[in-house]
Amino acid sequence: MPIDLRDRFRDAPWPHAVARHSLKDLVAICIGFEFQRLTLRFKNSLQLSTPSLSAPYVYVLLTADKRSTVRIFQEIQKLAKDLTENDMTNTPGKNDASNTVVIENDSNLVFDGLNNLIETTDQTLGTVMHFQIVQQRWNRGNRGTVRRVCVITDTRIMLLDEDYIADGHDLSTITVAGEKMAEVRYSLVDQAVLSLVSQVQAANTDPLYITIIIKPSALSRTHRWRLVCRDREGAERLVEDARKALEKEANNEA
Repeated sequence: MPIDLRDRFRDAPWPHAVARHSLKDLVAICIGFEFQRLTLRFKNSLQLSTPSLSAPYVYVLLTADKRSTVRIFQEIQKLAKDLTENDMTNTPGKNDASNTVVIENDSNLVFDGLNNLIETTDQTLGTVMHFQIVQQRWNRGNRGTVRRVCVITDTRIMLLDEDYIADGHDLSTITVAGEKMAEVRYSLVDQAVLSLVSQVQAANTDPLYITIIIKPSALSRTHRWRLVCRDREGAERLVEDARKALEKEANNEA
């Protein structure tokens, strides 16, 4: 059955909507480190009538791709601006200061989180050369994939879990004093100094599949990180940045 030309988007049913918020309530957009995600912060329009439901609402959009992040950011920013301008036109004399969307980035939070991971080892993080949301997979055990963050610096390579304040995965952090909902947190899954990385390559069967081989150390045997990137560009960038870091490390040791 064709859509009637008189139908509007607002009239459509929402059978799969978990939540929806008006762009009038959008107060801030946070651009994730290396454009890997967007965080949208909404005020709760129910706070006047129902104070107990006054907590803000946050969406974390995991794009894992710079171009997608920029495209979504620009589209949302434009829609929010157009909505505000229309509201001003329809309500002469209204002050739009309260409707201004704040643009943020979380670079400092990310750097602080990464530095905190290695504080106890008396080592330094170094310069971040690569940061990408990926999926980790295993060849055995039918385990599926798990979302990770791959970080490469000029001293080490790290595989991390990235979580967000009050995202519900840990019931003990539903409310955290002094921290904003959905601020980033990291936990270390694995790491190695660059001198122990022996190989970084894309799989022959699929260029999105990257294998990183780490040589044995005094505390561990040889192991492999099998990573899946979102697209070919991300996979190529990961391999290129890893090889640049390894080359720089080799030159420093020479």
